[in-house]
Amino acid sequence: MEQAKKIGMNKEPFSIWRIQAYDLRASAGLLWYAIENNDHTQMKGYLGLSEGIDIGASCKRTYCMIAGLAFELLLKSIVLEKKPNISFIDSHNLLHLLKICEIEICQDELNILNLLTEYVVWAGRYPIPKKAEDIVRYNNIFNRTVVDFSQTGNTTTLKYNGSLEWESVMKLWRTFEDIIAL
Repeated sequence: MEQAKKIGMNKEPFSIWRIQAYDLRASAGLLWYAIENNDHTQMKGYLGLSEGIDIGASCKRTYCMIAGLAFELLLKSIVLEKKPNISFIDSHNLLHLLKICEIEICQDELNILNLLTEYVVWAGRYPIPKKAEDIVRYNNIFNRTVVDFSQTGNTTTLKYNGSLEWESVMKLWRTFEDIIAL
């Protein structure tokens, strides 16, 4: 990370990445707060948005993208701290970064990171992916991560399980904070 020193940033490279990770986390939190705030009238007026805009629906994909970016930078900061000989990590894949960090988490948490990767790569930025197989993969990961299926006779019931809500995402964040603190 000589690049940081070249532009006058004298901190350890991992700390620069970690600071940006926390900034992105704060931005994701602000978006989540906007999503959860039921009275969007004042916010819509301030932003010049029409009454027909659903703030909650409009911001969820962006919230997931920014939360995913926060995890990406946090994981990259862990890589840089644990393995200072690595100079650059060219990946948005959170599971790949997790593997480099040599961190083990449960399957539900892996699913969350896998889905957040999709939001970072395309689902938070574009309405459709470049390749048709990307939407199939996204749908499979989404269903595995945020939908609970139950079967009663011939009826299948789908229920959102809240795994991408702020509290769930921050629980996973705290797992990484605990690792950093060691």
